[in-house]
Amino acid sequence: MKAAVLGASGNVGRVIVRNLLKKKEVEMVLVVGRREIKDFPQEIQTDERLVQKVVRMDHLKEDCAPILQGVDISFITMGIGAPSKSTPEDLERVDCALPTEFSETSHESGVSHVVILTSVGAQYKGEQANVGKSTYAGSSLYRHLKGKVEKNLSQIGFDSVSIFRPATLIGNTNTPGLFNWLAPKFDFVVPTRYNSIHIDQLGEAMVKEGLRKVEEKEQSGAQIYEGESLFSVV
Repeated sequence: MKAAVLGASGNVGRVIVRNLLKKKEVEMVLVVGRREIKDFPQEIQTDERLVQKVVRMDHLKEDCAPILQGVDISFITMGIGAPSKSTPEDLERVDCALPTEFSETSHESGVSHVVILTSVGAQYKGEQANVGKSTYAGSSLYRHLKGKVEKNLSQIGFDSVSIFRPATLIGNTNTPGLFNWLAPKFDFVVPTRYNSIHIDQLGEAMVKEGLRKVEEKEQSGAQIYEGESLFSVV
């Protein structure tokens, strides 16, 4: 089995790479990005199954088409780490347009399954919707773009699209330290969909579900993991 990862330099992406390389059935982990990642732990950096390919984001399809041949599943964790500091245009490009383009190229190259990280509350409101220009995580625009990328991937034609919608990520360098400490203490008083989750648990669940669907040749279409459905696979 061969897997590709877009967004491996991020917190959850790194966990996914680590968990993929723990699986004996995984023959290759293809890491796609703008630059080579040189600070993976030694055991990952020296694993012969890790293949890193540098691509041009403005020529993503052209550069990815040949290297995605033979890949079974793509994992996408690409996103702007601190969205509040970005422009609406940058947020749409990084969180929606590029993941969509990578997914389309994956499908055209024969990839049958895709797993993507979005966010709790993701909801596409239509192209004419007034979603404002605030880019902070949880804003109307942010949730709209997360919903839009979900819609785009669901319409491409994959055998399965696994959509993971976590709330607060514990262990994430983009989550303020106070939130890392406070969020778990409030999990019992908020709806399950807003419960926090550690990035190690999330990444492991994404890998487990994705590989299961490849092995079982599952043709389930789009499936959302949020709240109870997310914690049931952790």
